[in-house]
Amino acid sequence: MIRREMNAGGVPIAIQQDVAPTVYLDHWALRKFSQDSALAQRFTRTLEGRGGTLALSWLNLAEFSKVTDHDQGKMAEEFYAVNLPRIFFLDSDPFSVIQRVDEMLSGRARVSVAQHADAGFLSTFVHLKSDTPTSFTVREIFTAVARLPSGPVIQRGTRYVLRELARTFLIDQGVRVSRNHAIDFMHAVVPVSYCEFVLLDKHWETQVELVRSRLSKTALNVPLAQVYSEKSDGIERFFGDLESKS
Repeated sequence: MIRREMNAGGVPIAIQQDVAPTVYLDHWALRKFSQDSALAQRFTRTLEGRGGTLALSWLNLAEFSKVTDHDQGKMAEEFYAVNLPRIFFLDSDPFSVIQRVDEMLSGRARVSVAQHADAGFLSTFVHLKSDTPTSFTVREIFTAVARLPSGPVIQRGTRYVLRELARTFLIDQGVRVSRNHAIDFMHAVVPVSYCEFVLLDKHWETQVELVRSRLSKTALNVPLAQVYSEKSDGIERFFGDLESKS
């Protein structure tokens, strides 16, 4: 949810809050929902009835940069516009999210700020200035491939989802990693870790279920989104769960 407030200096600022249930749509799902007026209206009506949030990442915008039909972009904009202010700007970069979680655990960051929030995207949206540094690490990425995930007890499992989904590339010798794989990977990690409902393609739905199965064998009790694809009547199952779950 996005709202405007005045800071101590009387300057208007934007505040966002991730209110459950949160839904994230990857590229195919966003196009499907935004281009089908019946689906769009059903989604908006249901999300509003549940008091939930629609997550949006910079990756959603980046994928539309290769779409030549400008009407598709316009329909996507309209889809998000009718869901305002029930929008949350989500950071789809798992490394940045993990860094902020580590800063929170060490006491170097405010607990009240959502670690998966994209402050830079929010600032761009409301024409504010922001500069968020990002760092990367490959610590334990090779030794963590085979064994079950382990680590500190934390509220969200971004680092574990990241490692497990990356593991699928390494153990499946038949997969030739493409640009689309990388994009879909980024669509999956943070949304699956922080949202309640995520729509991905069938391959990634399957991979997330494998991650869920492996995590269930450990002591890591972290929430994972329910994931749906367009296959096996996935859209109807998604709406059924979104409409019925309290």
